[in-house]
Amino acid sequence: MSSSTSRAVACAVALIVSAAATSDLAHAQVPIAIWGCAAGSCAGQGDPHPELVDVHAIDAGAFQSAALLGDGTIRVWGAGSESSPNGVFPHFGQSIPPSGLNQVAQVSCGGAHCMVLKTDGTVLAWGAGTQNTGTLPEFGQSQVPAGLGTCVKIAAGHAHCLALRTNGSVAAWGYNGFGQCDVPDSLGLATAIEANGYTSFAITPTGSVRAWGLPLGDDAVPPADLGPCQAVAPGIVHAVALRMDGTVRAWGSNDHGQVSTAPPGLFQKIASGGYHSLGLRPDGSVIAWGRDDVGQRAVPAGLGRCIAIAAGRKHSMALRATPCVGDLSGDGVHSGLDIAILLAAIGSSDPVSDLDHDGIVTGLDLTFLLAAWGSCPPL
Repeated sequence: MSSSTSRAVACAVALIVSAAATSDLAHAQVPIAIWGCAAGSCAGQGDPHPELVDVHAIDAGAFQSAALLGDGTIRVWGAGSESSPNGVFPHFGQSIPPSGLNQVAQVSCGGAHCMVLKTDGTVLAWGAGTQNTGTLPEFGQSQVPAGLGTCVKIAAGHAHCLALRTNGSVAAWGYNGFGQCDVPDSLGLATAIEANGYTSFAITPTGSVRAWGLPLGDDAVPPADLGPCQAVAPGIVHAVALRMDGTVRAWGSNDHGQVSTAPPGLFQKIASGGYHSLGLRPDGSVIAWGRDDVGQRAVPAGLGRCIAIAAGRKHSMALRATPCVGDLSGDGVHSGLDIAILLAAIGSSDPVSDLDHDGIVTGLDLTFLLAAWGSCPPL
């Protein structure tokens, strides 16, 4: 055992009291955390789903939440569920995926519709827009164009859809009141696409960000000095870009501080909802800024290390990292706190601390923890 490990064991007893409370929190955690619009206040998109396991990706629509599972199926909840009055805004069946849907590679949800990209490159959509009546929200956004071709990425706006084909071209359909479906002839090839509200975005092979549709505040186009970017996350009237160097830049309307309060430092991922944005730091922590009228900016204490984020109109989501063996605190590293948590559980049948799965927590479980010491993978 290394000297640092010995010191960790020596101080573990002093941490036991506080560790018991931390253990309760860590053991109660579910893969997906949701905050902002709570259950019952915004069509239920904040309802927790503790039964979800093996979650690989998440997405948030205006009034719904979605999870992509490891077996290629999805779960969607919130507005448009089986218990909601279908056809009464915002309930249009968007939380009821087609029966038997599987082999899903990506899910994206918009205002009152959702769409998926399957592993064979085909695209499906459901919810609002199965018709094209010309009145909101039925603008044909769930009518995937015939002959769309094989696609590699999708993005859903409030009432329109984007798809990136394998040849790098972008297709758009649905509501076009602000030209968000008029893909510029000058766009050329794209490597990424995003949509929110009534604006569409694409990133070119050089990292240039292109936008069309409803101008964001006074900025009709991304800033000229933006530089090469790896991702873009549009809100309704603002956008955030993740530059190649890991810093972020925001532009558009700043009526809720969503531009001026964009934080410094490095990020791995970004997401934007209605009027707020999220950033995922390299250490797995989540930062939020912008509007906070219902707590969508209030990142939960003890959230832990996360690997993905998503933002809806008024809610935020994060996908926690799967703890490695012996990471009892769920913070992504081995430390004296993990030892303290295990010692506090000695003699109990706590399933998380019972690392050898013999039904009781003993000194042998401590041996398992020390054997795994330092093995947690980087984010």
